[in-house]
Amino acid sequence: PKQRLELLQKALARDPQDALALERLMNLVDAAGAEGNAARSLLSDALAKGNFPATVHLILGTSAAARGDWDEARRHLEQAQGQMPNAPVVPNNLAVVLSSADPPELDRALQLADAAAKMWPEHPAVRETRGGILARLKRWKEALVDLEKALQAFPDRPALHERIAEVYDGLGDAELA
Repeated sequence: PKQRLELLQKALARDPQDALALERLMNLVDAAGAEGNAARSLLSDALAKGNFPATVHLILGTSAAARGDWDEARRHLEQAQGQMPNAPVVPNNLAVVLSSADPPELDRALQLADAAAKMWPEHPAVRETRGGILARLKRWKEALVDLEKALQAFPDRPALHERIAEVYDGLGDAELA
């Protein structure tokens, strides 16, 4: 993991928003067992040394969100948001965290999802995030537009189908729900 992390850090030094490098780093951090623990430890060390703080906060925040640790996720993603204001993945992931927290912060989550959608208007994950938040706010028609766009890219996601069914129910269309 240490060698892989060093190579990924070099790639991210050249381009902090390199999607492939970020994805590989996430996979390393999310690995089970000793490899994942080692990667998280190395990232924490890198953060303490001031190496790639925005990227490290993004990775650790997203990883914490995947584990359902909303407080840690929020802490890291808020830091990443302040340091990477033009990276749409950051407000999108922070919007997911804020809408999943207890209690949810749906108004702020929607503001962040809107910002991500302005930067990445056709990205299906952003559409899914924004549509989910709009559905929770019972803004059914707006939610349906985003969720149906997301469904084109993610046709096999049961949670997405459930959310769309909820929207159709909210629109009064029991048959489609």
